[in-house]
Amino acid sequence: MTGSQLTSSSQPPMPPIATATATAAPPDIGRRILDLPPITAALLAPAGPALWSDDDVYRLAEQPQAIGDALCLETHRHLRAERIGFVFRRTLSDKGGRVTLATTSVVGAKLGFFAALDFLVEVNWARWMFLTPLQRVALVDHELSHCGIETTAKGEIRRVLIAHDLEEFRAIVARWGLWKSDVAHFAAQLDLLAGAGPAAQ
Repeated sequence: MTGSQLTSSSQPPMPPIATATATAAPPDIGRRILDLPPITAALLAPAGPALWSDDDVYRLAEQPQAIGDALCLETHRHLRAERIGFVFRRTLSDKGGRVTLATTSVVGAKLGFFAALDFLVEVNWARWMFLTPLQRVALVDHELSHCGIETTAKGEIRRVLIAHDLEEFRAIVARWGLWKSDVAHFAAQLDLLAGAGPAAQ
């Protein structure tokens, strides 16, 4: 971090990101992950820098990194040998009116050689600072789910980005309901999540 003066304008804005499901208790597997000692330790550490210098483009994201390292040993074991870095950016551009909390990319071979990274996760610092512990772990879990490894016909390892399981417009669901199997399955999982909330409290 440079020695430039930090101003009040460098503080993160209060983002309206809370949702009804964000405060519900997670399913059993989510509670178990949150109770893992490495995850608990990571969540007790500072979330990130309290202020942001206008001269900084990136900052090391130590808490997301710690959460990611722990998740790679639990729910993303295929990524244990991958070199995944986490950095903060002051903010990320919104897409289609939706807030971008983080983005994941494959690090190219040349840059990866010097940076010793296979994947890079950029985290929206201004939003991260106001996420709940559950949301932080869920976000890192989500970004790691984009990281994939394929073996080519020549036996070479290739890093790829995995698309979301569900692609649909809210307006289509509003008009036609659960018209596809993937949409219906996603809705069923949300019903399970909603049902697990009150029982767990």
